Amino acid sequence: MADRRLLAAAVAIALTGAVATGCGSSSSKGDEPSAAAFKRGYSAQRVALNRVSDQIGEALTSADGKSDAEVEADLRRVQGAYHAQLARLGTLKPPAPLKATFARVTAAAAVLDRDLVQITRAAAAHDAAGAQASTEQLVAHVPALKAASEKLGKALGLRPTAESGTTTADAGGGRIAVAYDPPSDADGRFAKQILRLGGTDGVAAGLSRSFVLPRDMEIHVVNGFVGPNYDPQTKTITLSYGFVSYVGDQLTKNFPGLEKDQDELGRELAAVDGFILLHELGHALIDLYNLPVLGKEEDAADSVATVFLTQTVKNGAEYAFDAAKFFNALSARQRKLAPSAYWDEHSLDKQRAYAIVCWIAGSSERDLSTVRGMGILGDERLQRCPGEYQQKVRAWDALLQPHARS
Repeated sequence: MADRRLLAAAVAIALTGAVATGCGSSSSKGDEPSAAAFKRGYSAQRVALNRVSDQIGEALTSADGKSDAEVEADLRRVQGAYHAQLARLGTLKPPAPLKATFARVTAAAAVLDRDLVQITRAAAAHDAAGAQASTEQLVAHVPALKAASEKLGKALGLRPTAESGTTTADAGGGRIAVAYDPPSDADGRFAKQILRLGGTDGVAAGLSRSFVLPRDMEIHVVNGFVGPNYDPQTKTITLSYGFVSYVGDQLTKNFPGLEKDQDELGRELAAVDGFILLHELGHALIDLYNLPVLGKEEDAADSVATVFLTQTVKNGAEYAFDAAKFFNALSARQRKLAPSAYWDEHSLDKQRAYAIVCWIAGSSERDLSTVRGMGILGDERLQRCPGEYQQKVRAWDALLQPHARS
């Protein structure tokens, strides 16, 4: 089956919030009994659907490394659970004013059900291209379900998890919201897709679930070109569609073969932008928790991103390596260095690349062997990489563990 990691992550992220409309308040005094009963029933079904959505995402994201038969079995299990849950949703009896709105929710959910059937059939037929097309189709259909469910939730007086155009990861306490400005052109639309496929929404959701955040913060994606940055005053990470395009231009310029392999280009582009997001979130965590940092904070943020990927993301070392390749390619701009390159808070691009590769090498025996075979680092440095990596892991564990959810 095709490598579905990035698309699968997007599916998991999108499905998790598709039918959810937030915790409901109690019915108002004037509610008719049927309306109150429908509201309670819909709220309960929403929770169950989210649970199944998580299972679907897990099945897709764990597909890499499994046989087609294993993937098919996982998909049949979760597809059956989703189908059964939709049948239960169909037993709800909405009051007359809400029938049309509820019908749009069930119709949109049924489309996703059919998409899941197609993905499962493609896995059974060993049809990688069909699996990819069906997964992309499912991702494209999610917004219609989300919009319909949010409209129904509003009509029922339920508090939505996010405003229109914003994906919010809410797990109690502070939360991270992801707001996408409407793209102004085709390049922006493509960039938005890359950011979503690269896991922007999922990272926000994961951090909100994993840590007790002292306050809300936002990831804001804007039009035009703005370098990725974190503002400690507003607690906002700013990303831009223009920067995604810039990364894509740099990749195709330095690795011409990517122009002929759009799938690989998209994968590497999403990986690099994902690493950069984690880097900025490293700055955010340092600020939010007032964490001590010895040395350059920029280097610390790179280590957060690398440790996060290698410790918690399947094949995360590969994504971190894509980022190292990008920084190494970017180093061409620093061939003639001005004094500002030495006093800048960032390490030189090539230094960043080598440091990331060293941490990757230190993360496992397999990756150490792979990096050694590439001849990227000398043996003297390679010998120190495992200890250096473990030092980073211990440091971040010690600093972040007090803020982790139990």
